[in-house]
Amino acid sequence: MLQKTSNKRALDFNALYVFFISILFFWYLVVWSSPVYAQNSYTNRQVDRAVEKFVTQWSRKDRIVILRKIQSVLPAAQKRLAWNATASTILRQINTKLTEKLSIIKWESDEFWLKRFYLDTKTNIRTIPLSEVVSWWPPKDWIPSLSNPAFISLSEAKERDYISPDIQWISIDLGFEVKFYPYNILNRHEIVNDIVWWKHIAVTFCPLCWTAIAFDRTVDWEIVTFWVSWKLYNSNLLMYDSRSETLWSQALWRWVIGTYTDYDLTYIPSAVLSFQEFSEIHPTWLILSNETGYERDYTVENPYGDYNNNDELYFPVTNIDPSLPKKELLYVVHDTDHLVSLWFVAQQLREVKKASMFVEWRNYVANFNNGKVTVERDWETLHTFTQMRFSRTAHDYYPRFLWQASE
Repeated sequence: MLQKTSNKRALDFNALYVFFISILFFWYLVVWSSPVYAQNSYTNRQVDRAVEKFVTQWSRKDRIVILRKIQSVLPAAQKRLAWNATASTILRQINTKLTEKLSIIKWESDEFWLKRFYLDTKTNIRTIPLSEVVSWWPPKDWIPSLSNPAFISLSEAKERDYISPDIQWISIDLGFEVKFYPYNILNRHEIVNDIVWWKHIAVTFCPLCWTAIAFDRTVDWEIVTFWVSWKLYNSNLLMYDSRSETLWSQALWRWVIGTYTDYDLTYIPSAVLSFQEFSEIHPTWLILSNETGYERDYTVENPYGDYNNNDELYFPVTNIDPSLPKKELLYVVHDTDHLVSLWFVAQQLREVKKASMFVEWRNYVANFNNGKVTVERDWETLHTFTQMRFSRTAHDYYPRFLWQASE
């Protein structure tokens, strides 16, 4: 009986074949490149060296494919050769090392993907799939953000040809100082890093989804500068910061890829006004100058032509409801205290001036006054931002409630 079992093991050519397929090239590298092997047993250190030499001979894509194929036969080899302690130990060491290398190679591949665009972002920490990040060749800063730009008076702005009566603006009103940022400049730069009444802010605008939001630039007790990464997630701007080059989603208000884990951006109250509304409300305050230091045509409000007037989307977006108008503009309120998202159809609210919603035993009343929209909830004022419907649908993680005028 014992002799029969021994012969079976000795003649288990299938097991030996699997074993040699999975380990022969490692053995070859170690034997012919490491004289230490002649005097020492096959150690974990030598397995590391063999695997390292093997993976450096292939491209990243080929390494992942080849190593996964090899790793797929190791369990069968370990099972068939369980009676041989030496072979089983070697295979176990190789399997551990391959798992480690696959993880590192995948991470290096993702890092390399962003480094091609000169972004030093740590991709091993993220909340969104890299496969859903849209990128094309122009590297970061191809759209240059503005930092501490010049401002001019209303009378001086009227003398220049980059202002028209129907042009829209983002206004920042912190009580003691008001500044205005016209869309025709934001279309060309998307981010303005500025200081309003001693507060460091970033005024952001994404022309692909018409999202206009201002943020506090203080992150982890440090003031950072935001720049344009030239990357998109759900057809929305991904910014990166000056400290760690973490990628931040404008629509989500938070980090999505990089080292600033679990940080949300603080919203700064803002309003979207037309030039006529602005000139009537704040005739003495400052306007972003068209002398930005860059040669851009600021007389064109929207460089994407009639993009806003059709349902065509240039880039992939998830969770689209085809039954609803994709590019309908909304005033959005995030009630973070009660974890709900309120949507008001912008054009309809501008016409009726006042609207209300009763949500989860709370009454929300929206008021449109002099171009500004505020929402009252239990004697507390909530602030809004603008965004197209398709983008809000793709990014909202709160239960959503829509107000629209009854027909």
